Amino acid sequence: RIALAGMTVIPGFHDAHQHLWKEGMLLRQVNARPAVAPSIEALVQAFAERAAHLPSGTWLEGRGYDENQLLEHRHPTRADLDRASSHHPIVLGRTCGHIIVVNSIALRLAGIGASTPDPVGGQIDRDDRGEPTGVLRETAMALVRGVQPLPAEAELQQAIIDAGRKCLALGITCIGEPGVDARTVEVYQRLDLEGRLPLRCDIMAMTISPSGVRQPPPAIWQGHLAKVDTCKLFSDGGLSGGTAALRIPYRGRHDCGLPRFPAAQLNEEIARVFNAGLTVAVHAIGDLAIDLVLDAFESCVGGPVRLSGTQRLRIEHCGLPTAGQLARARALGVMLATQPAFLYDLGDSFLHHLPDALIPQCYPFRAMLDAGLTVSFSSDGPVISDINPLLGLRSAVLRRSRTGKPIALEQRIEVAEALSCFTVGSAAVAGLEHRLGRLAPGQEADLVVLSADPLQVPVERLLEIKVVQTFLEGRPVYES
Repeated sequence: RIALAGMTVIPGFHDAHQHLWKEGMLLRQVNARPAVAPSIEALVQAFAERAAHLPSGTWLEGRGYDENQLLEHRHPTRADLDRASSHHPIVLGRTCGHIIVVNSIALRLAGIGASTPDPVGGQIDRDDRGEPTGVLRETAMALVRGVQPLPAEAELQQAIIDAGRKCLALGITCIGEPGVDARTVEVYQRLDLEGRLPLRCDIMAMTISPSGVRQPPPAIWQGHLAKVDTCKLFSDGGLSGGTAALRIPYRGRHDCGLPRFPAAQLNEEIARVFNAGLTVAVHAIGDLAIDLVLDAFESCVGGPVRLSGTQRLRIEHCGLPTAGQLARARALGVMLATQPAFLYDLGDSFLHHLPDALIPQCYPFRAMLDAGLTVSFSSDGPVISDINPLLGLRSAVLRRSRTGKPIALEQRIEVAEALSCFTVGSAAVAGLEHRLGRLAPGQEADLVVLSADPLQVPVERLLEIKVVQTFLEGRPVYES
């Protein structure tokens, strides 16, 4: 018995979609978030300082810029990054993870020039002379990722451990790791087998690696804290960078984004995973992409779903669904893993890109729950700058951007509903509802002690709540 002295205990937060190893790697890379690097000049300076301490030829990577928040209000280019170094290949990732900017030496090593065609589902930005600007979108990123050296296994292990400890300090006891290659899957498994994994991990493997290599679906695996029974696929890009696949053009543009695959190939990939007995989790943000995924799910299962065991159908993000699409998803038994903190952290970019007609259906949490869907919440870190679940709770209720702009306020939900999505819903989406998500006999004792009750604190003050203790399997693993 522990006397809480007025504090509150809740089930451990379950972040259903967080890139844990990337969150850890970000601690070692150039921090390109607007709060640290508010201008292109600041980005150039940060890379130049890193390059000065590393041998020529060493690859430099950073992540987190948002052109809408940079002082210049544009993407950096290879010319900008060349000023940081002409002897180190540089890869700068946009915060969304769907766009990178590289310098001239990285373009040269990847063989990208004026005559290089755009890959299917990707785009190489070009200047007035047809030369690459250094900005690569969606599948075009694979041209560079294919020649960029992989991080050492020890570096990957430490990144996972460091990010896992950060999660425990925020009360997160389980994460869904969406989309890792076979090598990284093995790193997670090894850490679990050695008793070094800090928290529970629902690992989702990829069948197409970041470098574009097709891989077989993994074998189902159950460890102590980790499991592998899901594959992550992509159907479109990101909303904050304007690459999600829409049915109508983006504001001030003539294009509708970038579907990753032709419908036939998407259907084939989904069927390949589903027929292997695995859960299928598909990234789909735009309304066009959501339709393509639902069509693929329908053709795959041939009507109302009768899934066996813990096999599930998941849509990751589900950013712009219509009411009809939510009804279709419910009929198919599709579950959702979505991200309320997007509205705060990326909301201004959403409003910049979205046509007015689509704003009312932007991450419509109220409609998702009212449609009877199983909804899980997550951060998608490091896409956003703060993975604190309390920010997610606040964002689901307030639905305002970083600058205070409202985003479809009629889609707000209550704190209690948001908390359920971060616990009960996330456990169900991961197929772990029999073990996680509730304070009840028979459940794992994954607990978080908070300094105050989130159901009683004014929603504007949720971030003032502190995590006092975190327990995993009844063991204290964090104490403030």
